[in-house]
Amino acid sequence: MASMEENQQASQKIAKLLFDEAMRGDWDRVVKLYEENKSIAQRADDILAFAIANGQTFYVEKLLNLVDDGATLEKKNGRGNNLLHSASELGNVEMCRSILQRQDQLKKDGGENLIIARNHNGETPLFLSVLNGNREAFQYLVENFQEEVTSKLCRRNDGDTILHCAISCEYFGKRYIHEDPKTH
Repeated sequence: MASMEENQQASQKIAKLLFDEAMRGDWDRVVKLYEENKSIAQRADDILAFAIANGQTFYVEKLLNLVDDGATLEKKNGRGNNLLHSASELGNVEMCRSILQRQDQLKKDGGENLIIARNHNGETPLFLSVLNGNREAFQYLVENFQEEVTSKLCRRNDGDTILHCAISCEYFGKRYIHEDPKTH
């Protein structure tokens, strides 16, 4: 039986290998390594967050399908952002959809609802989508999670609301409702 130190070394080796392959852009290899070492990979790495940050939509979905516990989806980075925060911050609707679908499939574990989760500044994924001018991500979250979207999710710790952010970032010129051009 392997000692705790040997297990730790194996975890570190897998985490490094996953990161190295991701840095090389060999995402097929990353998925294969993740699948072969699922229990270690889910504890030892932030490969999903890295894939999101690098816009790897196809591979994010493949990796999400290998996740078998909600804790992996809820894991937060140094700013307190979970995977949904990161995807909505980037405005990637497909990633947002995949993350939330996977969370729904894993609901049996309970855990935090990602749509209402707050980072260290009190920002929700919805808030970050507005803060970064990502209209499509904002619309997706509002339209598909109307029950969860309340005014509480639209205010961060410093008191600013999504409206404050939209105006201060000068996103007020963007239309958030569909208008029929034939009527103008």
